[in-house]
Amino acid sequence: MHQTKLLLVILMILCLLEEGCVINTHTDEMNSSLNSITVTCISTSDNYMATSTGEIVYKPWQELFGEDLPEPEAKMQIEFNGHTYKGDWTRSEFKDGNDHRTDCYHSDSGPFEINAETKELEFIGFRVPPNLSNLVAISFDQASQIAINIAAQYIDVEEYVLQATNDSKPDNPITAPSYSFTFTRWIDDIKCWDLVKIVVLIDGSVHFFYRYMTTEFQQYLENTPDAEIHQTVSQLGSSSVESNIRELEKKMSKSPDWRTDIFDKMLVLLPDHRLGMIYKVRAVDKNDMEMMLHWYLVVAE
Repeated sequence: MHQTKLLLVILMILCLLEEGCVINTHTDEMNSSLNSITVTCISTSDNYMATSTGEIVYKPWQELFGEDLPEPEAKMQIEFNGHTYKGDWTRSEFKDGNDHRTDCYHSDSGPFEINAETKELEFIGFRVPPNLSNLVAISFDQASQIAINIAAQYIDVEEYVLQATNDSKPDNPITAPSYSFTFTRWIDDIKCWDLVKIVVLIDGSVHFFYRYMTTEFQQYLENTPDAEIHQTVSQLGSSSVESNIRELEKKMSKSPDWRTDIFDKMLVLLPDHRLGMIYKVRAVDKNDMEMMLHWYLVVAE
């Protein structure tokens, strides 16, 4: 088997938002070599990495996408669940895990977001009806069927793993009583940033709809031989990659008592259509308190 050079990119997430867009304002970049692995550090939460790694190059995240992106349209019309919504452009952002820019709009019904290149709907949100908690709730099975019917308009639900949450009687009084359904694609036991998430309120209406990278992953799977996909996933998820991540964490740690916790992995597609794997890593102190959160992006060169 030929040697594969790996590009290892660390993403330190400044802010993770449950809904809407994720914003990366700056990135710090550092190149080094560890056992034939190239490591680039981008984005830091407290400048510790910047002060401990020498020369720093600031590079906006959007530079990874080139300069030939179309200008966002001032007005946009989309279809969702049999209804038409018209909105005005508010901003454009780059979501972590997406291989494209996201254009965000606001309509009379609430916000929605689209893929700037394909104009496909990625997110739409609706306001909570008044006195919702006083209504008789639909059953979990009824909500599940609503979510499946909507998801089936965008994906083959049989190819996805469904995770559901019953929050019809939330402990938090500001949380809208609802059911949440997430359809996620998995490849070789690794989940993908290829998902549809639907939050259904107890009256049967949709509160939130999310759809990320479903078309892009479907095209990748259709155009890439199975053997190549499995080989790439195996390389990206190898024990040697984890070892290098842990070694890098040691170099960045502020305390010898901190330990590295690789708590999640996720397959993503890059703007150049290569498959990558994100390692979600946290630095935890001796009291199990999270001190830093990092994302490492590994891609085969």
